[in-house]
Amino acid sequence: MVELFKKKSEVVTPIMSQKEGNGEATRRIRILEERNANLNRKVELIERNLIEFNKKENQEIKTINAEIIEMQKQISVIKNNVSLIVRELQLTAKKDEFNSLKKYVEVWDPVEFVTRNEVKNLIKDHIEAREELIR
Repeated sequence: MVELFKKKSEVVTPIMSQKEGNGEATRRIRILEERNANLNRKVELIERNLIEFNKKENQEIKTINAEIIEMQKQISVIKNNVSLIVRELQLTAKKDEFNSLKKYVEVWDPVEFVTRNEVKNLIKDHIEAREELIR
């Protein structure tokens, strides 16, 4: 028959001497202190890097904000110029008005107009010619 509840043999470990136990504990404490110091250095490095990163990011954000403000000013100027152009275009003659004026100009033919000086010269020439005929 198989014994189900049989006692296992107990493992007997030798008891370390007090001196060996203290030495082992001191060694473990030193290792833990070194690990702790390493972790502290890593944390400090991470903190410094994070501070530098935040400074750079804040500077970039300030630069971007300044550029956005400048672009908003430029957009405002462009809007004002477009509004001015639209107002000026509304004051210009429409196509049908232009065609009407064109017809009048073609009928009057201002190229054939004479100036006052030309009329005065023609009158003088005519008077002189008459006087010569009379003499």
